[in-house]
Amino acid sequence: MVEQQISGLRIVKDFISKEEEEVLLQRINDAVWEEDLRRKVQQYGFRFQHKSHSIKEYLGPLPPWCSDVTQRLVDQGLFTELPDQIIINHYLPGQGLLPNVDIVDCLQENLVS
Repeated sequence: MVEQQISGLRIVKDFISKEEEEVLLQRINDAVWEEDLRRKVQQYGFRFQHKSHSIKEYLGPLPPWCSDVTQRLVDQGLFTELPDQIIINHYLPGQGLLPNVDIVDCLQENLVS
């Protein structure tokens, strides 16, 4: 079910199952984290350079463990094409988002959180 209460924002309840969530979390937790920011980060597809606010390099295709979810984004009409970038942030208790501005030149039509 898709809810839309804020223009441009869609909430898709139960987009992934509990079992999928457990597998995704295991794969994410088993992967290497970048720790050069104030939080831990994993980047797939393209590397976003936070200091210059730009896409700096192609890291390779998205990992196979995310293909079911990315394909579902297209199949359910949430994306018109498969995503080509994933950024995973890990915040510890007490951490949070710093003030920021999304760099629209680096973005396409949709974001998923």
